[in-house]
Amino acid sequence: MREVLVALLLVACSSSEAATPRAEVDSGADAAFDSGADAALESGADAAADSGADAPGLPACPSFAEPVAAGVVDAPAITEASGIVAGSTGYWVHNDSGDSPRVFHLDAQGQLTATVNVSGAQAVDWEDIARAPGVALYLGDIGDNAKQRSSVRVYRIPEPTAQSVSAEALTLTYPEGKAWNAETLLVDPLSGDLYIVTKEVLGSSPVFRAGAPLAFGGSMELEQVAVVDFAKLGGGTLATGGDVSPDGSLVVVRTYGTAFAWRRPAGARLEAAFATEPCPLPLAKEPQGEAIGFSHDGTSLLTVSEGTSPTLYRSDRL
Repeated sequence: MREVLVALLLVACSSSEAATPRAEVDSGADAAFDSGADAALESGADAAADSGADAPGLPACPSFAEPVAAGVVDAPAITEASGIVAGSTGYWVHNDSGDSPRVFHLDAQGQLTATVNVSGAQAVDWEDIARAPGVALYLGDIGDNAKQRSSVRVYRIPEPTAQSVSAEALTLTYPEGKAWNAETLLVDPLSGDLYIVTKEVLGSSPVFRAGAPLAFGGSMELEQVAVVDFAKLGGGTLATGGDVSPDGSLVVVRTYGTAFAWRRPAGARLEAAFATEPCPLPLAKEPQGEAIGFSHDGTSLLTVSEGTSPTLYRSDRL
């Protein structure tokens, strides 16, 4: 494991992102977009939503190949893989509720190469993981099957290069104090805005946003910015995971049996994508598929199911 962590450190240090000091990640990653970028994105959001499903200039639906098995996650500690995100190398995954606060590093074939403990965090019901601008990862403790939690949390950690890492917490509340169950955490790589897509039995899932700069170490109230009706899309109604492409142009959300991509109109905030016509994506048949994420370069989608020794599937963009 030491060799893997050293390799991760070398990759991180060689990248332009990792050249950002830790203090800048803490104080600048959120604030970097506070100088007008959000306003520029917001200026096109309403117009995009009003212009119809496929507005002029909206790119064609992306094409992805049928999923193939990249490998098997044959690690006894990983039995309920609920989220996946690309790292500087390989992928980071975590278990669903019931595990301790920790993340696992997998190589491209799904082999476990490192286990990292996360201090300063609680694992009530971790459901998804996302990559933030800079060299940070967000862990979504957003599950609430009984809809009884007065607030949920998202933890920010630097991408691990050691066997343990410290987390900062952002406490989130929903409008009017209502409780929602959710398993999908999204982060806009362009603005740093954070999104939660709820998991609703009937399929009509509100989408909530916390705008950057995010108040880690404090709390924020989410605002509802969209609704996705998975029941009308066909297939599954329960949203179980999602991701945003590295360039911010595509938003992907999956259910247990289906997956869709939404295209972001140019100049619009991320939620404007949900006003466009969704594009069906190929998805492998999995026992309980919850995790989906883009590769580091955005050319592939990866999925993995809960359960013992699940298959890591890869679908390459055509």
